[in-house]
Amino acid sequence: MATVDDLAVEIGTTIMETQSLGAAAQKLDAESAESLVVLDLQHRAIGVFTTKDLEIARTQDPQGWTRRLCLSVLELSPAEFGPSHTVADLLARYRESGVRPVLVREPGNEVVVRVVPPSAVFRWCAEHQPDTFEELSKLAANPPQG
Repeated sequence: MATVDDLAVEIGTTIMETQSLGAAAQKLDAESAESLVVLDLQHRAIGVFTTKDLEIARTQDPQGWTRRLCLSVLELSPAEFGPSHTVADLLARYRESGVRPVLVREPGNEVVVRVVPPSAVFRWCAEHQPDTFEELSKLAANPPQG
């Protein structure tokens, strides 16, 4: 079975945890990106902020969302995946927590070196597990609650 290493890509666009959601929106737009890897003050990846997260923040606080800090809406994403984890491990995570980018740590430590975008998982499933592709599509549209 394919591994996380087969689907992971280099960390692309980043933003600091102390930057505003307004800055995040500008960066997402300027880069035509679907997500930003959020860095802490030591420049370590601590999570991923997506366009969907931005939409939620806008809806929850229409007047003040642009001034809120990225950290205030970030779901911290521990890098529990290493390059040798399987696609089945990723799919189990999606079923439990919803479809989101996943941080990938360097073997032997907790330094995040790559990220698996959901689009890579969707492409792999479309090619290798079409039934799972349909399931993922439903999960992306209706994430698990909790």
